[in-house]
Parts: sequence; C-alpha cells; structure tokens
Amino acid sequence: MRYPEALLSLQADVYGLYHMTNPEVFYNRGDQWTVATENGSSQGGDQAAQPMQPNFVLMTLPGESGAWSSSRSCLHAYQPQ
Repeated sequence: MRYPEALLSLQADVYGLYHMTNPEVFYNRGDQWTVATENGSSQGGDQAAQPMQPNFVLMTLPGESGAWSSSRSCLHAYQPQ
C-alpha cells in the first residue's frame, strides 16, 4: 500500500510546528521547521525555490531480517525556519 502524497505533505507541514515538546520553545516558535526547498526553474524560465518532493524509500528497519522484511517508507526533508 502506498501512502498518499497529499496526506504526507499536509502532515509534514503540521509536524513542522507541532514536533516541539517544550511549551516555552513552542510558544516562542524557537524550533520551527519547514519542508526543505530546492532551486528549480519556473514556467517562465527563471530560477525559483520549490519545495522538495517526498522520496519513497525501500529499506530494512533495525531488528528485521529476511527477504520480506523490507519496509517502504516515504520521507520528507526538513530545514530549520
């Protein structure tokens, strides 16, 4: 089963703020994250920063072994705001 990209992007935007556990840091927005950006070209040919697309990765998690133990994960890159 593949995780929907739209749902992952929405959760990534929300998690950028709500990952903090310290209330003081949360209210001061001291550790807020955003989805990482990359340089690309716009439709007009100019360079523009665009959010990075999520990557689907096939990997074996720690403690798993065997041919059918590979997990499919979808990863989003973050950067500090």
